[in-house]
Amino acid sequence: MSETIPKSRLYRESFLPGAVNRLRNRVIVKVIGVRNDDHALDQIDRGQLIEVASAFMRSWAHAGGLVDAGLQDAVARPHQLVVQSPSEIYVSPYPLMLQCSLCKVLEFSGEADDERLKQRIKRRIRFDGGQSRIPCNRTGCVGSLRQVPYVVVHRCGSLQSMGNGQRFPTAQQIGFEDAGGSFFHNYYFDVDTGKRISSTALQENCPSCKKQYPERSKLNKRATPVPSGESFYSQTVQYIALSRQTGELVSQLHAKILAGWPDLSGPAADIAEGIASVLLGLESSFAVSDSLASMFKEQAVTVDAENIQAQINKLNSNIERLTLLGDMEDLVVDALQRRRKLEAQLGQNSGQFAAVRDILDHPETLASIVHERRALEAAFLRHDVKQRSFDDYVLCASEEHQLKLDADWKALKKRYGIQRISHITNLKVVLAAVGYSRERRAPDEQEDAPPVALNGFEDLSDPAMRGRRAMYAMAAETEAIWIRLDPCKVLEWCVRALGWELPSSLVMGDPTRAHAWLLTHSPALTMNPATVPRETKGLPVGEAAPFHLLHSIAHGLLATIRQHSGYDEKSVMEYLLPADLSFVLYVTSVQNFTAGGMVTLFENYLLNWFDDAAKYTFNCAFDPFCSEQTGACSGCIQRELACETMNHGLSRSYIHGGIIDGTVVRYPFWA
Repeated sequence: MSETIPKSRLYRESFLPGAVNRLRNRVIVKVIGVRNDDHALDQIDRGQLIEVASAFMRSWAHAGGLVDAGLQDAVARPHQLVVQSPSEIYVSPYPLMLQCSLCKVLEFSGEADDERLKQRIKRRIRFDGGQSRIPCNRTGCVGSLRQVPYVVVHRCGSLQSMGNGQRFPTAQQIGFEDAGGSFFHNYYFDVDTGKRISSTALQENCPSCKKQYPERSKLNKRATPVPSGESFYSQTVQYIALSRQTGELVSQLHAKILAGWPDLSGPAADIAEGIASVLLGLESSFAVSDSLASMFKEQAVTVDAENIQAQINKLNSNIERLTLLGDMEDLVVDALQRRRKLEAQLGQNSGQFAAVRDILDHPETLASIVHERRALEAAFLRHDVKQRSFDDYVLCASEEHQLKLDADWKALKKRYGIQRISHITNLKVVLAAVGYSRERRAPDEQEDAPPVALNGFEDLSDPAMRGRRAMYAMAAETEAIWIRLDPCKVLEWCVRALGWELPSSLVMGDPTRAHAWLLTHSPALTMNPATVPRETKGLPVGEAAPFHLLHSIAHGLLATIRQHSGYDEKSVMEYLLPADLSFVLYVTSVQNFTAGGMVTLFENYLLNWFDDAAKYTFNCAFDPFCSEQTGACSGCIQRELACETMNHGLSRSYIHGGIIDGTVVRYPFWA
């Protein structure tokens, strides 16, 4: 038989390999594989997916979880990783433990891949009045067998059918009673005498973890109803995807950077300086993208190094001669451009973006910025999407509306430290399932329990997939709002609130120089968001404060977005671009459709939205306890799903002042 399910449920619920679910005909099954839709993968950049998955795995391990070794190997050796977009799923009956509906006697016990057991069960099927049933074998019983609706799981990823009570040799026929469908009150009994022979039906130690963690006491397996959720938690990530052409360029540039990192020379120096120039506003993303793309095209051509060096030497002589003659500016510029192209072919740094060194003269900071792919994404996203800034809407509005927008925009910049806000209409978003966990949705750090494992998907229906791990992904276009903080306001806040060194007035009053100063003095801004909690642990609060301020503001806006857009906070996700001092809030979508709530918010309610976020982040329902502890909890700015740092480092104290880990934030960012 076949059954149809929406794609959104496919990724969020128990429908991927390793899951156990109940079909509409009440049969319980285990998902064993999928059928791939190659066309659905056209908009997905494999390199970016692997980067995002790697960051998720690092966050999982940092939070105290364990990552499946096979999944780690597949990501480290991408040829072993299979990326698919499911169009069909294949299932097999599971668990293969049956129970009589009348006398409760247990029959059969086995796993989903036990073909001989399946054949035995199949031979017992009888058709009565157009209905299929398996009659009970017990003498005098007229009941029918049904699947036992429980499975046994453990946080390591173990999945088994329930034990059939054969450890009780005194009973010939063993029955199971679950007290009205609750596994918390269950026991085995002797069907012939009705005598209870156990106080509980399960909770034996996990055979895998018992060997790996002999010193830990909490090793019990957990039985759970199907489908209750505990048997399978799909671990998904949703992220912004660049167009194929831009994504391939970013992958090439990032690979070039990593090949020589942290020593940046030759083309790698051009890449780093170009990306920094875009982030600081010195160059347009169009110009840098075209220049770096042409650099790769030129390097792809086989060249005669000796001949090219001779041409460069000749050009150097010509440039020197033309400079001495004077009034030859056009010829000098032409000669310089030709020399840069030749130097690029030899792999030498052309210096075409060298002007950034006047603003950001710290090679180690440049190297840190481009080490993370996300900085490159922030630079090229500018021209990769259709966006309209707040000023664009002012230019096209009616006179009355224009006056209101102008007043709102001035208030946003002054009151909330915003430099730029844009509405994006065609943001490409990828929803990907990286793996799954059992018993817990997220890792914990229980000292007396084994870690929660992130398991890779295994397709058991396709022989070609044996020994390989899979990830599942799909892409869609959606709308978003892109918000960038004012570097001058952030730097002023760092000085006044956290006691940073006071830079010169030239730096404090110039957004480009203020931004460069922040990148140099706050390493967290150049890191991948998922690694910030681990890398900044134990450091003074002030060093990572600009990142956590940016992140906390994003959560405050997400918590209040529903009233102004119609999207609840679970329907909108964050994507932090810390090196750009910005973040993108985008509508989660699994199809190319949105309700237009973001554009409505953008055109009419921006100032109201920020006002509400400021009020919301000022208090918490659990105050004073929340403010005295971290300033962030489930009652205020923590998110249940899809936080890039799993809620680490957040605090309302960054926004409104307070105490964070013993450090007093003396001045609020939103005053």
